[in-house]
Amino acid sequence: MMTGARLGVVLVAAAGGGVRPAGTQVATDVAIDGRTYDVLDDQPSSGGNLVAYVLTSPVAAVRGLDVAGLVPDTVAAATRNLSGT
Repeated sequence: MMTGARLGVVLVAAAGGGVRPAGTQVATDVAIDGRTYDVLDDQPSSGGNLVAYVLTSPVAAVRGLDVAGLVPDTVAAATRNLSGT
């Protein structure tokens, strides 16, 4: 159980100029609800966990995105980090 754990989620619609969210890329081409993401994971020194989803096909606007589809993957990543696996 993740009692007291902090979890952050970042969704990047268009990363450009080599700028990416903090963290280590842990997966590529992850398909979630019809969209494809690269996934980065970061454990800041302040504790908690940050998972970033970067769309592999940049878009100028996002419509109809159900972020609930990202929740199971995000919780799984946080659980792995907390358990050390």
